Amino acid sequence: MNRSLGICAGVIAGIAIGFFLGRVLSPLGSNTRTAVVSQELGQSKQPSSEGAGRDLSETIVLGKITTVPFQELYGLLGRRSQSEIAAIASQLGDLPDGPDKNERVRTFFKAWAHLDPSAALSAALTFNSVEARRGAIAATVEGADAAAAPTLAESIKRLPESVISAQEKSGLLGAAVEKWSEIDPPAAADFLDRTPSAAIGFTMAFNQVTRKWAARDPVAAMDWAIAHSTGPHGATALTGAITGWWEKDPAAAEAFATAHADEANGQQLMSAIASELVQQDPRKAAAWADTLPAADDRRMGYALIAMQWAMSDPGAAASWAAGLPNEVQSTALDSSVSLWANTNPQAAAQWIQSLSGPARDEAVATYIAVALPKDPAAAAAWAISIEDPGKRISALKGVLPQWMQRDPNAARTWIQNSSLGEAEKAKLLAAPTPRP
Repeated sequence: MNRSLGICAGVIAGIAIGFFLGRVLSPLGSNTRTAVVSQELGQSKQPSSEGAGRDLSETIVLGKITTVPFQELYGLLGRRSQSEIAAIASQLGDLPDGPDKNERVRTFFKAWAHLDPSAALSAALTFNSVEARRGAIAATVEGADAAAAPTLAESIKRLPESVISAQEKSGLLGAAVEKWSEIDPPAAADFLDRTPSAAIGFTMAFNQVTRKWAARDPVAAMDWAIAHSTGPHGATALTGAITGWWEKDPAAAEAFATAHADEANGQQLMSAIASELVQQDPRKAAAWADTLPAADDRRMGYALIAMQWAMSDPGAAASWAAGLPNEVQSTALDSSVSLWANTNPQAAAQWIQSLSGPARDEAVATYIAVALPKDPAAAAAWAISIEDPGKRISALKGVLPQWMQRDPNAARTWIQNSSLGEAEKAKLLAAPTPRP
């Protein structure tokens, strides 16, 4: 039996960037008093003096920007002209490179993008520092409203690699498309179709687009996800579609997943449903799996539930799996015990010792696969405790060759001193020692 159950879990139109903002102000002097800056932050009407503009510049450029609440900073920028804001951005670009500069840049551009994302993006591209430029573009995408996401996505897509690397572009496009999907999922999906990429930056974009789309039109979202199921982001697209559908209409989504359980995408659909149900109530998830008509579907459903459940409560998941009928028990028990043995081997071992019969043999076989790489002797001791003779020999044949490869003398001594029958000992000792 394959002891590692593969589960795919399960989860970025057009401005032209044609200008670069110049450096329109020289660095300001350092004689502006803190009291004047504090007064500026408390003003509610638009100041018109050049001095007040300098006060705002010092607030941002000299480091106070990171202490100003976002809404207050947004309000301050909203009362400034675009030339004043652009001048401050230019001064930020002139600061010495480093974490302090990057943090100020991110804070400033996130607020500016809420006002004018196109201008913020254009200014971000003028930064000489790669890290500051990357942070400014990312902050622009983060701070912009969803309505600006299409324009930002199209603009970022056109940026050459001399400005931003392909990997960074993928991440930024993914973030823009996720935001775009909040207002127009089909259009965001079309952008993904026009922007082929296997980069990880698109993974969550596919998930979020189909999830938001399914909340409006589950059939269309599922059709699109299925059409992309063989692509690099197909699994996350399917998960997003069925999850969004489940959030809108749980009964219909569960029925769809059940009806397609035996198809190529069935495991992904079932996994997503199981995950949502387990998060809500593991017992409810188990009750859903009980209703699956085919034994193979129930077996898969139980295994998926056991794995999801074990992430939060491995003991409860393993106990539930151990109580399942024999014909559907093995994969569920394997899923829960495997995760438990990796995260807390002592607790898992103690629980296994409380079992008996076929359930114990199954749990021991799974535990051995986890213990073997670390401690072959312990794995062998577990293997010999298996009650079923055929499973016991099978487990030992899996353990001893690896042990012999690492320490042949210890392995042979253990076999000779074990409680195995003479025929079993002879068969194991006669097996050739594998080459390293």
